[in-house]
Amino acid sequence: MRSRFKKWLPVFAVTVGLWASSTVSLAQESLKSSSGHSVVSPPSINWGADHFDLCQRSNPFALSEEDLQVAIRRGAEYADLNPSPHSLATPVDLFAKIHAVTATDPASFFGRIAGLQRHPTEIGFIGGRSIMIPVGNRGETTRAFKISCYACHSNNLFGRQIVGATNKTLGVTSTLLATKKLLSSMDRKGAESLSEREQIVFAKYHSRVTELSMPPEIPVGFDTTVLNAFVANAKNRGAASSEVDQLSALVKPVPWWQSRFKSRWLVDGLFSNDTPVLLNFIGNEISFNSDLQATSDWLLENKDVLRALTTLVFNTEAPKYEDFLQFSVNELSAAHRGELLFEENCSSCHGHYPRKWQFEGDAIVGFERQSVDYPQPTVGCDVGTDRQRLLAAKVAEKYPPKDIPILDQSLSKIESIGEYIPPPLVGVWASWPYLHNGSVPTLRDLFEPSDKRPKQFYVGPSVSEKTDFDRNKNGFPVPPPRKWRSKSSLYDTSVRGQSNQGHDIGIFIDEATGQPKFTDKQKNDLLNYLKTL
Repeated sequence: MRSRFKKWLPVFAVTVGLWASSTVSLAQESLKSSSGHSVVSPPSINWGADHFDLCQRSNPFALSEEDLQVAIRRGAEYADLNPSPHSLATPVDLFAKIHAVTATDPASFFGRIAGLQRHPTEIGFIGGRSIMIPVGNRGETTRAFKISCYACHSNNLFGRQIVGATNKTLGVTSTLLATKKLLSSMDRKGAESLSEREQIVFAKYHSRVTELSMPPEIPVGFDTTVLNAFVANAKNRGAASSEVDQLSALVKPVPWWQSRFKSRWLVDGLFSNDTPVLLNFIGNEISFNSDLQATSDWLLENKDVLRALTTLVFNTEAPKYEDFLQFSVNELSAAHRGELLFEENCSSCHGHYPRKWQFEGDAIVGFERQSVDYPQPTVGCDVGTDRQRLLAAKVAEKYPPKDIPILDQSLSKIESIGEYIPPPLVGVWASWPYLHNGSVPTLRDLFEPSDKRPKQFYVGPSVSEKTDFDRNKNGFPVPPPRKWRSKSSLYDTSVRGQSNQGHDIGIFIDEATGQPKFTDKQKNDLLNYLKTL
């Protein structure tokens, strides 16, 4: 398997924040130190302690500084490529043959409709690659298109590609839905233009995609893949239709830089006790109808892939507001006042983010970030937000995946806690829209009662701070750019799983009187403080 894999796997490397080519054989080479020795690391990580040293969390496998940097680089390579030979790859050239498409690169069509972002230095997309897959056993190949971690976890923020950020133009679920519909309606005669061996490849892909369990179409920038995979797995294991058919697990992909502060992962804390990458990896492969036994065998042979990805995720830094937009003196003064409001009203759930403020006379001219103190161990909190995702998590816990050796050997747990995890707020300014399901378009709107928040809004990219961003409210602009106004970009809070309820009573609204707790000026102060996180 190894030699065949190396023949057709193109190799690309992406350093964190800097994208470049490489000729290293990714999946088949263990992490190496400069001396050439394999980097030794434990097979599992136990996050069960009551407190975590953040230095340890940034270096979960206790590597030397030199080997830690190697692991981060390798993790970036794997995240860009998705080296698993069992992940879904769309045979784009065969599609093009059937439909007589003459485009130079049919893969660009799939990358575009999947909402992937153009690579800044290479031809193609971030999070999606044209690769060559074998046709038969005579050395013939055909082009295919394959998505990777960066499809969901990389975003163009004001002209800079940010590794680990939520892709605000993500459309992978919609792409799979469209492909499934296309395949389901395709006349069998359409494949007659393919050779016999090509027909075998296409038939396997056809079967795999048409059997996918897919959710209804969802807005751009959102995903349901991992949890929906576990819900589909529950149905396959005998869950009643009444348990699963009406569930909605819509969520925006969680920014990677939150991960190292937590001991439970996903917005609902469903995954715990081992590297979060493992269960995400398995969840994605379930959703793409992969051969789970083969995937597990491959992961057991290539544990360094999981270790490197975990190291990358735990070392991803949040973007700083001042690296993109300048704070005015008035905004800094407001942020200074907002710190006290945050400590009194928000820190018990979201943690402490102290600042060392810099003065020139009476004016605040800057600040230094101090260490983050996020509550440990990670616990959930019920603030009245949409519960559809929690219902789906309960089903996932009741019917966990079975007979997957790597899960059996790990310490991973799939455990519903019935509440959402209050996220660490590092980089919160860049994480719009807000709440776990992205139902609030701006940070300022989150401070309002649920019934005063926008009922509908359009979602879109964040390429330009002038047209794609409302600086005063910190989030999507209203009204939106004209090019955003399409059905696929419309977020409707009346849809199941997309409610914008919650996170208001007892937080921004006095529970006893029903009146707002903060003045508009105080809300502005709090908003500016959150921009400093």
